[in-house]
Amino acid sequence: MAVRLTSKRTLFPSRTNSTLLAGQGGARLQGSTWGRGELIPPSPDLLDLADELNSDPHRVLQQLKQISFRERPAVDRPFVKYLRALARFQEGDQSKTTLNLMREAYRDAQTAPLTPQERAEMARNLVLMIRDTEPDWERDPLLKDPQVQTALVEEIR
Repeated sequence: MAVRLTSKRTLFPSRTNSTLLAGQGGARLQGSTWGRGELIPPSPDLLDLADELNSDPHRVLQQLKQISFRERPAVDRPFVKYLRALARFQEGDQSKTTLNLMREAYRDAQTAPLTPQERAEMARNLVLMIRDTEPDWERDPLLKDPQVQTALVEEIR
């Protein structure tokens, strides 16, 4: 499947919002609305990597391999998993391993200090990955999660 990337501005002028267009009908994976001024944001270097998802997902993956979690906020762990899943998916890896990484990031994020917008973004991207990866996606147990159900309804519209 061909993947096309675009960028658009967020509420904060110093950051761009990475958007991954994928799947049938140009569904969008959004990768960098996290930490934009609310609660505990991920570390700045991770936010910079999120901005690079459009231009160089391979480099993002290489940089993520070198991340040490010492002296980092707790939100960095699910965010790194999330970035890895998005970068792998963007590179064309639509395997169960990538989907499971996204599932793990979503589960870990449920206890992280995230904004509702960040949780909604993860749920939307999870829905897109499930639909593009799973042949029998309607039966996925995560679709019972209320946030994921909301994202599914939004995506179908």
